[in-house]
Amino acid sequence: MTIELEITHFFEQVEIPEDELECLLKVASWQIEPQFPCPGRTAWHVFNKPVHLKNDKEKTFCAAKLKGIGVWNPEKFPLYSGVHDEVYYETPVRPTMNEYRFTSSIPHFGFTDEGCFQEVYSEPAPFGGILHRRAVQEYENMNRMLANGVPALVSLLVARLPECYKFMNQDMGIVVSLSEEREPYRLHLIHFGKNELNEQEHKYYSGLRQSLGIPGSFMDEKIRLQTINALARQIGKLLHDFSAAGLYRHSGGWEDLSFCLKNKQIFLADLDSNRSLAELTPCVQPLEILRDLSSSIHKLLNMVYYPTVLDKYTFSNLVAYDPISEMLSAYFPASEAEKIKNVARRFWDYFAPHYFLMHRYRNQVLGEWERERRRSYKMDDDIFFTLSILNLFPLYGESDLNSFYPGECTMDDLKEHARVFLGERYQYISYLLDG
Repeated sequence: MTIELEITHFFEQVEIPEDELECLLKVASWQIEPQFPCPGRTAWHVFNKPVHLKNDKEKTFCAAKLKGIGVWNPEKFPLYSGVHDEVYYETPVRPTMNEYRFTSSIPHFGFTDEGCFQEVYSEPAPFGGILHRRAVQEYENMNRMLANGVPALVSLLVARLPECYKFMNQDMGIVVSLSEEREPYRLHLIHFGKNELNEQEHKYYSGLRQSLGIPGSFMDEKIRLQTINALARQIGKLLHDFSAAGLYRHSGGWEDLSFCLKNKQIFLADLDSNRSLAELTPCVQPLEILRDLSSSIHKLLNMVYYPTVLDKYTFSNLVAYDPISEMLSAYFPASEAEKIKNVARRFWDYFAPHYFLMHRYRNQVLGEWERERRRSYKMDDDIFFTLSILNLFPLYGESDLNSFYPGECTMDDLKEHARVFLGERYQYISYLLDG
């Protein structure tokens, strides 16, 4: 059954052949069944003819990402999918109005308007759909990235779903964006180094490695770490430019980033949750900027002790290659290398015991323990983010971002906020910071 769509936003700077647009809308409305390359709420459509920007014919789009038109969540998927829900759909289904409880049930690290640390929760969201206002938010954020020269998908259109699709009495919608990369794959699969990748995925990730000028196989830990380092440098620059463009609230997770083989660069793929820094108090602006960078470091560390990669990395090689320093060097190019190394070392010091605990109980993690027990052996988010904000704050003071968003908090203020937030556990933060 066709879903009747009402187009509410269309980016007129895009030059798209009429038959390609017609086919794309048929996919969006389920006249043609959408293709979901990975579990989640994102479908992918490859064009037969090139699509351009009217004022930049060199910017050629090969495919479109359609978000909000449905969901695919098979129960057994060989690789990390990024979907956390026990409602399974073995074949893709149309948008659902069920709540994706994971997004609103997991606490996140945040701030009060005065800059105090606190736990915050995401707003409820539909599983297999997207609110129309969030679709508009992604559309507008993509336009902002394009205007500021930040690599990202380019918005094409937003549509509103029929009246029968409501989530908590709010309109639901879809957002369609354009990609210069033909393949739909995200960066997080690079961490796995697994044989379960299919032939097309192997070809893509081999092409990525070759485009970065790194010979060898992803099955080799050192080759994979060389590749991760090269990508970490790009991520550091990308997150810096994202903040400089005036936005915040991006996880920097590798599952939210893609790589264009033609351009040899990473680009932002998910922007519906991003907000304008201008809406924050001056006190909080630099803290949210650092929270985004902290989140990216956290996601990087999470991937290298993810259960199915516990045998893929050795701690000595992780520290020797030090992708955290690579990311920070690109984010804070004005800071001295030795200072960045010291900041990175504190992250590794905190991560090390958790890494070795997970390795010690690898068999139980893989075969016996439920998710909650595994989680108890992982890094504590509140400690990690508190440590990260205080650890990164001196580097931020040397950054050009500090001239745009200088804030009002001093290091002493942040230490006091941390002490109040963590209680006696602040002693651990103090020890890690002061050595």
